[in-house]
Amino acid sequence: MRLFKCILALCLFIGIKQWIEVTTKGFCLQKIFADDLPPNPDWDVTPLSSCAFAELKTALNQPFRLLGSGSECFAFLSADGTTVIKFFKLDHARPVYFLKGLIREDHSAYAGSLSNHWLLKMPLISPFTSWRDRLLGIREFRITRTFSSLKLAFDELQEETGIVYLHLNPTKNFQQTITLIDANGYQHQVELDTTRFLVQQCATPLETHLSALITKNDLAQAQRSIDSLFELILNRCQKGFADRDFINRNIGYIGNQAIEIDLGSFHKDPAMKKAWAYKRELFFATLELKEWLKSHSPELLSYYDKRLNELIQKD
Repeated sequence: MRLFKCILALCLFIGIKQWIEVTTKGFCLQKIFADDLPPNPDWDVTPLSSCAFAELKTALNQPFRLLGSGSECFAFLSADGTTVIKFFKLDHARPVYFLKGLIREDHSAYAGSLSNHWLLKMPLISPFTSWRDRLLGIREFRITRTFSSLKLAFDELQEETGIVYLHLNPTKNFQQTITLIDANGYQHQVELDTTRFLVQQCATPLETHLSALITKNDLAQAQRSIDSLFELILNRCQKGFADRDFINRNIGYIGNQAIEIDLGSFHKDPAMKKAWAYKRELFFATLELKEWLKSHSPELLSYYDKRLNELIQKD
């Protein structure tokens, strides 16, 4: 009977936790703060001009409602629908850390590379030392990977990503709070100077954008949108950057200009400038789009094939 009650209590706890995750999209303020991460000079970015910074402060002086939750951040959309602000998931208790850090991936060498977490100063016996280092290590590995990609996007790929501002270290520049509205309609006040975030132009997701044009039978604009996607890939490759997560849901459109919405997967790769590399990228990065077009627009699929072949065969 006692075992049954324990199992029932565990199931109830998991059920309540899952219900909370669904209704809140996993957001709570504690997840976007991290007192154990000191300022890091590698995360400093070039300041905006005084005019651009004033425009940014004005854009952030409105409520932002929770839009969604990605693998590394929470996204909020401005009341006027033009701006997205993303706050990073910095808490220690993410399920991915336990599922990957303890079982599949060993990044213990990263433990303490960014963080001054109190657990690092605590003497432990084996196997607890290994477990601690693996859990803290995968967190710091993923933060390093994500923040490095974001800095590349801000420094080198602003046109390709629509990124407006990046704030990875605490500052005293804003002296401003932002109003965040969660999935249940509750408002939260967050000081911008003390949090880590990025600001990006709002873009319409690729499939939503193309579906609207197909519904309106505006094939000319849809074709321009496909051309813009190819140009996006070519521009990134010619700048010497690769993206390990180029999929439909990570692409959006501002007007008919394609941009990459997810900014956490960039890394430098000079080989991408070579013809064989960017032609391969054009082919494989757009395979998911090709499959989508097969079931949504045979006319656009024909155009896609024609343009892809022209670009691949081009000297």
